[in-house]
Amino acid sequence: MDPLTLGFSAAYLANIGAALTKHILSTGTRRIRKALTGTEEKKALDRCVRAGVVALLSQCNATSDEVVLLKDIFERFFDEPDTARELSGVLTGKQPDMEEMNLLFQDAGYDPDTLPGIAFDRAITAFEAAFLAGAAHEPILQPVIQTSQLLEQTRIQRDILTEMRKMAAFLKESKPETIGISAGTIIAENVVSGEMLSYTPRSPTQAAEDNWENFYLKRLMVRCESLDLAAIDETWQEEKVRVSDVFTTLYLKGVERLPDQSVSDAIRVPIQAAEAAGAMMIQGRPGEAVERLSDQSLFDVRQKISDERFPFRPLKLPAPWTGW
Repeated sequence: MDPLTLGFSAAYLANIGAALTKHILSTGTRRIRKALTGTEEKKALDRCVRAGVVALLSQCNATSDEVVLLKDIFERFFDEPDTARELSGVLTGKQPDMEEMNLLFQDAGYDPDTLPGIAFDRAITAFEAAFLAGAAHEPILQPVIQTSQLLEQTRIQRDILTEMRKMAAFLKESKPETIGISAGTIIAENVVSGEMLSYTPRSPTQAAEDNWENFYLKRLMVRCESLDLAAIDETWQEEKVRVSDVFTTLYLKGVERLPDQSVSDAIRVPIQAAEAAGAMMIQGRPGEAVERLSDQSLFDVRQKISDERFPFRPLKLPAPWTGW
């Protein structure tokens, strides 16, 4: 019996990958949609998405009976626009909301009690890492995704990134129409030799989950990601707003200021990288009410987008900090 009859076939991977790519193109930011209008760009994006899907499904440690159920679940899961909206954040360095992802997976039919054969959070992390590793092999996507910078900034563990780079290299040397997964092992025909080769990605270590500091920081990110606008307007009942949708982190690792260089010149490159992510950044000294300004700014922007009847009140930003 063909081992792929008990796993995920090339046709299956192609179908769910194409569905996810289609939704990412329709739900991504305007900048991303505009940059990926060309045929070659779309093909490159599809290859990256396929790598992510392969990485995710290779994390399934399921029996043959469970795989049959998982096929239907994943088909619904990847054909959901909300799934694509969360995963499209990888294009700009935003991590998906894992609570939302788990809810979407359960809505697609997943029950962790009856289908225990997948560590879903680790599988999503594998998708992110494999997508970025695959994008690193796509020169046409570099102006859009800026892979090297995203890989430097990502919170994904280095051992997972290393493993996904190896998997991406294996996929690049394989015929796409022959790639399949059986019992966690990727099987494909080599483009040069024509031989059927296999690659088994090493499962992410449990060390991170056993590390209480990492666990605490991840939970803190989840709890603080949603912005409570009730403090500004008690009548606010819209869908939740995420801080990362508007604000971004300014990465200053490795930045050095020369004696005759201004602060703005020294951090010009990190700021440009933040702007490329399509996010908003506010800087200020302690005591300049940056947090209050952030809440009010996000509320005003969100209110303007959701209801044009409300006036948009422009805000005066605090003076930039010229110290170091």
